[in-house]
Amino acid sequence: MPIAIVSPFELATRRFVAAVVVDVLRCTVTVAACAKSGVASIFMAADSQDVVKLLEDHPSAQVIGEDGGRRRIQFRFGNSPSQLGTGGHGLREVILLSSNGTPVMAEAQRATDVVLCGSFANASAVVARLAELGEEPDVALVPASIWTEAEADEDWACCEHLVELISRGTGSAAPYLERVRRAPAARKFLEDDPAFPAADLDWCTRVDWCDDALELDKVAAGVRWRAR
Repeated sequence: MPIAIVSPFELATRRFVAAVVVDVLRCTVTVAACAKSGVASIFMAADSQDVVKLLEDHPSAQVIGEDGGRRRIQFRFGNSPSQLGTGGHGLREVILLSSNGTPVMAEAQRATDVVLCGSFANASAVVARLAELGEEPDVALVPASIWTEAEADEDWACCEHLVELISRGTGSAAPYLERVRRAPAARKFLEDDPAFPAADLDWCTRVDWCDDALELDKVAAGVRWRAR
């Protein structure tokens, strides 16, 4: 299976059948946490205008996520897997906005046929879904944080771990997780800032606790994951 790690800006420059969007800190892990804790539908908003459009189409949905890393006051929850993954929140249908992950998911949906949300949380499920596509399709692994950051080693680390799993069929996540913990983007989770709880970093560096490949489908505004 031809695999390439490409920036979000390269998606439209060549033909990929599938894309795995990786936003380790924290968007794709938040999607996994929502899916694991009983949310039935997650609409990914590329921007604030998409949030408005999605609310018009789905007025019962709750808005979660962040803008610039921080939860807006009108959002029910932030972009926090530790808050959303334990259940008890009563959410069934949500609209998720993030600085990097959700706009890149929208770009990927326009450029490819199959879009998955990838992280260490569901690495094995992602690899299994890609294997179902066969040996021929070109697959893009997309480190989403490049959307706004010059460095995104936490996402590159996860992409390289996925390459290892796909090409060799096995591989230890440990060295890649250590890169996540040492990445510049991880420092804010160690500064006692309520917008970036340390528990989120723990959730983002746990492996294979979600058995869903988190495949998206297209809706009128944005893209969506739904329980199958």
